[in-house]
Parts: sequence; structure tokens; C-alpha cells
Amino acid sequence: MSPLTFATMAGVLLLASLLDLLWRRLPNPLTVGAALLAISLSLWQGGLDAVVQSLLGLLLGFVLLLPGFISGFTGGG
Repeated sequence: MSPLTFATMAGVLLLASLLDLLWRRLPNPLTVGAALLAISLSLWQGGLDAVVQSLLGLLLGFVLLLPGFISGFTGGG
């Protein structure tokens, strides 16, 4: 992992942790922005193959977490 990727990931996680501690929620713009940033970093560092893998991982996470959201066990953010 490159230092830029690590620093970006650490910054987003720090911000998300702070917001979660303060307000007990994660705003959708932070979630969407972090996903777009991650996909951009994948494109920059690994090309289109890495972007496809990133999008498949995003889809898998969405599919795995969707039942909990639909049944009301988890939040959307």
C-alpha cells in the first residue's frame, strides 16, 4: 500500500470515527465520498482491473449488509 493510500484511508477513518463518536451517525456524503475516493485511488494505482475489483467489492458489501438494513437491525450510514 502506498503512503498516499494509507494517509487517505487513515484520514477518512479518523473523520468517520470522530463523527460517529460525536453524533452517532455517519453522513451519506462522507460514505459516498470515501467510496468515490477509494475507486479513484484504485484507478490511479492499479488501472481498470483494480477499479473492477473495487466495484465488485463494493457490490458484495452492499449485498451482504442489505438484509440487516431491510430488517431494521442496522442503519444505512
